[in-house]
Amino acid sequence: MPSDYGLPPSGVLAESAELCPAQSRWLVADLDLDLVRRVRAEGQVFIRRDWPEQFDPARVFRRD
Repeated sequence: MPSDYGLPPSGVLAESAELCPAQSRWLVADLDLDLVRRVRAEGQVFIRRDWPEQFDPARVFRRD
């Protein structure tokens, strides 16, 4: 599932360069809060609105 528009393809805004969690430390990142506000207001998916739909059996797609 692609991320919402305006966000990176992975949907992850910040990731640690460390691949080993045992060596990872705190991740500090600058976030564009205007982008976060815009996605929350105008995005394609709204968690509070769309969350219940994932449990609707009519919307579940089977991969055979």
